[in-house]
Amino acid sequence: MIERQGRQPGTRAMVTLIRMGREFGYEKLTAAIELALDLG
Repeated sequence: MIERQGRQPGTRAMVTLIRMGREFGYEKLTAAIELALDLG
């Protein structure tokens, strides 16, 4: 993410993902990320 968005926005995006994992569960988050990567 840092490569795509730059250091500060990339860090914020990663923190957001960690928070989403805590809220919704890491298994669901992992599945959603994998799907997003597959879809491009």
